[in-house]
Amino acid sequence: MKTVFLLCVLAAGCAKPPEARVVNELPVETGILYSFDVDTLRWKKDGKGGAERFVSFIETHMVTAGPLREGTQQPDMMIRRVQLPSPGYLLRVRIKPRADDFCHVSIDLVSATDETQLDRAPFAAMQALEAVYQGVSSFLPPRLGPLDNVRFAKLCAQAAKLGAEGKDPPLTQVEYKRVPRPVQLVPQDEYWVPPSTTSTVAPNQNQ
Repeated sequence: MKTVFLLCVLAAGCAKPPEARVVNELPVETGILYSFDVDTLRWKKDGKGGAERFVSFIETHMVTAGPLREGTQQPDMMIRRVQLPSPGYLLRVRIKPRADDFCHVSIDLVSATDETQLDRAPFAAMQALEAVYQGVSSFLPPRLGPLDNVRFAKLCAQAAKLGAEGKDPPLTQVEYKRVPRPVQLVPQDEYWVPPSTTSTVAPNQNQ
């Protein structure tokens, strides 16, 4: 009996260990973005799916930043885009519904030409991204109304002028968080840029 047991142990020790396999791996998202999961079960009403109603809610926040472009419906994803006053930038929202009534939401800034993801953007574009993210993730109605065509055209003209003068440089997310903010609320029809993108920390503070 001991001999049989010893042979079993030796055989088990010599057996090839099972290979590790990845069952489900989500792609790593990069760029200037926010991503999160949402339970859309609460959004189901009057026979309309929760994901569809949640997308309509997202659009109410997106139109505060600019006019909506034509949406895209893919087999596993819904895409909404808004044109920003900053020349060449789009704010994009991708919604991936799941069978368990959850949706994966990604809100990012992309190139208006080919929708490539970016690692830098003007302050106003960053601010629009953050405002839409905070509004959507709060599940509350937007505090601002839609940005109409007149105000949007005015912002585009201001952004083009500031960009031509070199006063609206693209920033990383880290740089965006460090620049000074206006003390008072900026009107919705004013394209605001920070007075300086350099650090205000004294170089000898640690001495």
